Amino acid sequence: MSTARHQRRYRVARTTLVLAALLFHGWSMGRMPLAALGGIALLLGMGMGWRPKLGRDALVILTVSAAFLGASDLLAEPTPDGAIPSVWLSPLTTVLIALSVTFTLARRTTPAWATALVLVVLSCCVPPRNPLTIAGPLTAVVSLGSIAALAWRGPWRRDRALALGAALALTAAGAGGITMANAWAEGMLMPLLQAWVVQGSFGSGSNMQPGVSLSALAHAPSSGRVLFELNGPAPTTLRTQVMDRFDGEHWTSSKAITLPRATAVPADGPRLPLELTFFTRARGVLPTPGGLAEIEGEPPTFNQGWLVPQGAGRGEVVQLERTPFESLPTESAPPDDTLVQLPPELALALEPWAEAIAGDARGAHAKARAMERYLMAEHTWAETADLRGEDHPLVVLLRDQRDATCGYFASAMAAMLRTQGIPARLAGGFAPTDTNPWTGRTVVRTRDAHAWVEVWLPERGGWVAFDPTPISGRDASTPVPGPVTGLLRAGKDGLHRLLVRLQGYPDEVLAEALASWPTTTIAALVALLFGWRWAHRLWIHRAPRRERALRDRRLWPHYRRYQRLLCRAGVGPDPVQSDEQTLIRIAEALGPTVGDTATAFVRSYQQARYGRGDPRAPKAALARLRSAMKARTGSSGRSLLPGVGRWTPRFRARCEGAAPETPPGRSTVRSWPRPRSPEPAGG
Repeated sequence: MSTARHQRRYRVARTTLVLAALLFHGWSMGRMPLAALGGIALLLGMGMGWRPKLGRDALVILTVSAAFLGASDLLAEPTPDGAIPSVWLSPLTTVLIALSVTFTLARRTTPAWATALVLVVLSCCVPPRNPLTIAGPLTAVVSLGSIAALAWRGPWRRDRALALGAALALTAAGAGGITMANAWAEGMLMPLLQAWVVQGSFGSGSNMQPGVSLSALAHAPSSGRVLFELNGPAPTTLRTQVMDRFDGEHWTSSKAITLPRATAVPADGPRLPLELTFFTRARGVLPTPGGLAEIEGEPPTFNQGWLVPQGAGRGEVVQLERTPFESLPTESAPPDDTLVQLPPELALALEPWAEAIAGDARGAHAKARAMERYLMAEHTWAETADLRGEDHPLVVLLRDQRDATCGYFASAMAAMLRTQGIPARLAGGFAPTDTNPWTGRTVVRTRDAHAWVEVWLPERGGWVAFDPTPISGRDASTPVPGPVTGLLRAGKDGLHRLLVRLQGYPDEVLAEALASWPTTTIAALVALLFGWRWAHRLWIHRAPRRERALRDRRLWPHYRRYQRLLCRAGVGPDPVQSDEQTLIRIAEALGPTVGDTATAFVRSYQQARYGRGDPRAPKAALARLRSAMKARTGSSGRSLLPGVGRWTPRFRARCEGAAPETPPGRSTVRSWPRPRSPEPAGG
């Protein structure tokens, strides 16, 4: 294998491994816009052949700037705390991204790969924002492919390839161990494994898995991964799951509740538009609010739980219309007795609590409202539920008034209602709260998962939602963004939305961009500006067809700039003089230094134009000539000769009109616009 070919493979392998590390970081921590920015900078730098010089001062400036960028990213969206606090992790990973990209452009393989591998490990030091579905295998495949490309029949020694392979294996093992340890410590190991199985798509349910489990120790999802975005007045809840079977430990959905209804029941009353943009795939059930009237202009089709059995792809935009009341349609028949069933031991333990809380309340609605108010007033929401004890977790919750997550409060209320013979079930989905004050868009994340209670009310003839989860504690977990933070989030979310939609539906994005009035206005202004400049330049610098055929598109602009430099210096070229005569005038008027640099430019231009010289040489020679002229006067825009005017528009027009329009060595007969001498008075 030739050395040039191996160097090309070496460069591709070095770049590919760093790009894979950036992809892993962006995918695992939800920082895809930042990772994409680093990847684009790396590819542009490689394409332009940019090779930065790395000194101590440059590295210090780069590190400080990247740390400041990572710290400012915390204002828009802080990363979840894990083994390393987010206040340190975000700046540190941003610095590693900048260093890995810079080292790769500088062709420093060992530092580039070292920073990339450390970035992979740090990306796993927090609970993952999204399941590591494709990023992990892709990183491993690309890394092994890079090693094989370097070690196979090349001058790079195979022992170094084996050493790099061992380092990658240790990195993968450490990253996987840290990921599993974090998931195990937070009680999220099984949901994480299940999310791997379903390939990163969020399904129905409030905990990223079907059903709700009541264990003695649990943790609410704290991931900030963006699932979808709402454009329009945000509803209180978005339903994705209905659970009507409870065995004392698990809430699940019966088969009957998933069957389709005979007819779709449209909602009446005023309509509110709502647009859903999905940042990840939704399978099985479409997240919809209560009071849904239309989907893409058509009446929706529900199942027995009033859910929409429909999915959505990544980057897809779904248009909805709903009523402002978010109420479920009425039903003709009441539910059967299965919705009041409980395990006998749990029913016996919860019945005294239900009677005490309900008090003198009469009717299903009054009892449900009393239980809802009691749970909201006497308890506090918390991310972690610790209900360990000798009794059932729901009994421990009510007796000790402990803090818990939404699933426990909803389960306690539904179970107490069932002890009173009132049909109740659990509903799961999302409670959107993160509305941007600048754009009015609401971002729905994994941590917005929520569960509430739906109670059958005979006087209503249908199911009515109640939310017993205390407000205290939940507000602190979702602070209201300020003006500056909201503006930063608006830009970040807009970039994220554009990238996701370009990946999923590029044709729709292009059609919307072409049809929008800002794009049309900007295109018209740009066309008008450049069209005017092009027409003006064509009118001013028009030349005969015979002379235009002699010009070289790459080299002629350099010679034209050379002529203008001479005009500024007051020694503009004369059409009746050759290049050698012009160089003699330059040396006599401006000195031997300027004359030598001008001679070097003309020689390099002639060799590149008519011989086999380097086409880049005239540009460098022209820069040296400009520097020599500046060194003589301190400014290239001032005349070097006494008595010659400055570079004014009139002087420029005169000089450019006098300048030859053909390359050196190809003379044409043209008239020289010399000023006439004044005639004597009375002549």
